[in-house]
Amino acid sequence: MAGWAIVHAIVDKDRRLLSTVKFTQLTGDAKRNDAQIEIEVKELPGGWLEITPKDQMPYGEYALEPVMKQENAYSLSVYDFRVDPFADNDSDVVSASQ
Repeated sequence: MAGWAIVHAIVDKDRRLLSTVKFTQLTGDAKRNDAQIEIEVKELPGGWLEITPKDQMPYGEYALEPVMKQENAYSLSVYDFRVDPFADNDSDVVSASQ
């Protein structure tokens, strides 16, 4: 795996469409795409990662996805979330203050 990406999702009826993030196979450098949010990744103790967007994210639907370094490789795991300060919290939401 080469890293992580936050991608702005396009909502289409009952599904979310994500753009593909492409990496150069030799260097692992990403080709930026308009739907990708620039992030900073910090390693924390215990194998955890802190993934922080570099700029404020506009309201909308997003996905956090692992990005593979190998050509034609992809992950089956994608973590979707919404940025909307006016939305009600889900009953099973976990916040940083808990």
